[in-house]
Amino acid sequence: MGRYDGHSKPMVQVADKPLVGYAIEAMLFCGISTIYVIFSDYSKDIITLQDQYEGQHLRFIYQKNVTGSLSSLSFALSVVNPPFIMMDADIIIQPRILKQALDNYVYQGEDMAIAAVTAPTFPNKKPLHIKDGCPIDFYGKGYACPNTKHDTFCQGGMVYLWFRSPKAELAELERDGMRRMSLFLNDYMKTHQVNTFAIRDLWDVDTPEDIYASVKILRGAPDIDEGDL
Repeated sequence: MGRYDGHSKPMVQVADKPLVGYAIEAMLFCGISTIYVIFSDYSKDIITLQDQYEGQHLRFIYQKNVTGSLSSLSFALSVVNPPFIMMDADIIIQPRILKQALDNYVYQGEDMAIAAVTAPTFPNKKPLHIKDGCPIDFYGKGYACPNTKHDTFCQGGMVYLWFRSPKAELAELERDGMRRMSLFLNDYMKTHQVNTFAIRDLWDVDTPEDIYASVKILRGAPDIDEGDL
């Protein structure tokens, strides 16, 4: 989307709140002790949120050389150790929905877990392929879902639980020039123990059209309290 209405993508206003505010406030609602907000020169306007969230366990960390979401994950591992929750800065998620998902999740010794959306109100671009209860990979838009009893496809990603550091794997892939999170995870799922955790609803915002649709959903959805908008 690039810059929109004078703002970087995380700071675009969606229903009278900066987009990144939805992720931040959902994590604060869940009682997460420290939230690291990683930003670059492109998104330096995010610093204006420091006053708004003063005293609420947020730390704003500047990353100079950003080459994609993988580089930001690698950078985050220099300031935080697993277990931790990683969330994209361009998602709409309601606080109670995230808390319910985390409260219901049972850790079983996996390396990481990926959010699987059970009742999305807004379609995502990359469905997550789940086979026999385990995530297999992400598929691009338009993939035809086979009609099998053991395969399901749902909206997935955007929220990740890390229980083991992927630092070694990331260092190798960055040398090869890989930048896309979905491609990295597709390889990671083949060689590591990865699970999913069910979350009722969330979606990403990638275009101006997504902004308009999100505002309409947030202001018109009957099950969202006014205080969440």
